[in-house]
Amino acid sequence: MVLKQKGDHPSRWTAVASIAEKIGRTAQTPNEQAKKAEIDPGKRAGRAPWRSFEAVEFATFEWVYCFNNRRLLEPIRNIPPAEAEEHYCTSLGILPLAA
Repeated sequence: MVLKQKGDHPSRWTAVASIAEKIGRTAQTPNEQAKKAEIDPGKRAGRAPWRSFEAVEFATFEWVYCFNNRRLLEPIRNIPPAEAEEHYCTSLGILPLAA
């Protein structure tokens, strides 16, 4: 339903909210259904279509890894957050938690 009405609204979220109101559910229900509908047939935009929940999960893990280990943050001397955490734990004399 969301995918069909997306063109009638200024954003995807307004389409989700409109449908949720009509069916008497929270907005999460139609939003999850729309995500599932996009994942199953591989219609999701991006690098490559996600064909399964496992593919989405893997892409999420990949993003989190890059966010924590490759992204450089200026407020912490342009080092990745994971490295900053390791330095902090070392300065306190505690072992950093293993992921």
